[in-house]
Amino acid sequence: MPRRRRVLATVAGMAGLSGCADLLGRGSRSPTETAPEPGTGTRSPTGTATEPSPTPEPFEGRWPMFGGGARNAGVAAADGPRDPEVAWRFETPTRMTTDPVVGDGTVVVGTIGDAPTSTADGDDRNDPALYGVSAADGSERFRFDLPSRPNGTPAIHDGHVFVETEDDGIFALDATDGGFAWWRSTEATFRAGDVTVFEGTVYVADGGDVVGRDPATGGVRTRIEVDRSLAQPFALADGVLYVTWDRYEGGGDRSGGLDALAQDGERLWRVESGFPTGGPTVGEGTVVWTTATAAHAHDATTGETRWQFEPARGTGSPAIADGVAYLGSRETSFHALDVSSGDPAWSVETTSRPTVAPVVAGSVVYYGSGAHRVYARDTATGEKLWYRQIGWIPSDPALAGGTVFVTGKAELVALRDS
Repeated sequence: MPRRRRVLATVAGMAGLSGCADLLGRGSRSPTETAPEPGTGTRSPTGTATEPSPTPEPFEGRWPMFGGGARNAGVAAADGPRDPEVAWRFETPTRMTTDPVVGDGTVVVGTIGDAPTSTADGDDRNDPALYGVSAADGSERFRFDLPSRPNGTPAIHDGHVFVETEDDGIFALDATDGGFAWWRSTEATFRAGDVTVFEGTVYVADGGDVVGRDPATGGVRTRIEVDRSLAQPFALADGVLYVTWDRYEGGGDRSGGLDALAQDGERLWRVESGFPTGGPTVGEGTVVWTTATAAHAHDATTGETRWQFEPARGTGSPAIADGVAYLGSRETSFHALDVSSGDPAWSVETTSRPTVAPVVAGSVVYYGSGAHRVYARDTATGEKLWYRQIGWIPSDPALAGGTVFVTGKAELVALRDS
């Protein structure tokens, strides 16, 4: 493992280091505290990073955020593996809590952390952390200790990694060596902490809003108010924000819906269809999302309902490619549906519930399952091409450079053709 070093990142214009203790104190600062403006911050978050690998192995391919892009479409830029083997495994001291993302030859994952050990200097503590791992060979590139656990899947953009934490705001790190770039306070939103990058702006949930920030400074570019409790990853397409929301009613009942919002916060349309179980996916002029009772599709411009499909209920964000939506079900089945009509192209029974978000690469769709497996199926017929036993329930896959990356428990695995 590369030698660890202590990084002290100082916000420009800071008068002193007295602000360090507030951020590291875990709970001594309100998560709703106003973020410092660029160049005037008063805090100096401290993280632990590792030295970067001196000669990184070449690796082509990107999967920079949840769903592969701001639409959450789950479509890879190049073909995936056809008969893969485990290329490498990377283990962490505590359980991984994010899906993997890939960019600049690095796979980034976050861990949940646990209580510190009794060592005097704390270097052996298992803090929540963000790891950078070589996509080529699985060697550690960096580790950055976070003051609280990641709240969702990170994003990689323009040489930086962005991650929101549960209690301590959004952090920006150098994607090569894990060096601290900037930090801003946010009010974390449970189940909606995935970071999305759209047209050069970094978007993250912040309480009841979705805030767009400058990737270089963290300064606020736009703030879109959502007058509901945010739920699940959101999507951005053609300048429109698509966001699911939920609410709890009397007697423990749950309901929710989907909003389409303009960048100035104007609500373009709203549908109320039930408690959301997955974020929206945008493709072919259609928004597809899932609730506890069905999969739903709406015209992306008007919100008009196009179809509902009850067998695909209770799952997560579908993939949309070439006019077909691919999604699983809590009823242990997997489906390919015509995105315009909702008619099934094919449906197959599975041994256990598929994981949330599948990935399409060429003529193959990839997904994980509760049977501790990663599956590959033919997109035209649903025929099973292969599966690989992983040993734990895998995360949603990321696919880049002909490699499928999945996490589970405390391990990151790369599957690629030999």
